Amino acid sequence: MDKIQLFKEAAIFMPARAHMWHLNTTTYAHHMALNDYYQELPELVDAFIEGASVYHGVMAPTGTQYVFDAGE
Repeated sequence: MDKIQLFKEAAIFMPARAHMWHLNTTTYAHHMALNDYYQELPELVDAFIEGASVYHGVMAPTGTQYVFDAGE
């Protein structure tokens, strides 16, 4: 399987995962750090994927299933 496609797909899921961590953290510092992370990450992921698509083709579903984990 194409590792670039796997990375792009995982990167799309990462903001949702970080949002889950943000909502479940028990410390204020973690809550605020994860807030910035999950809010800013989608634009960065989008820019990366659009740039990578020039060299590696458009997104193609890999069939990978993603799940939320505890994260801490």
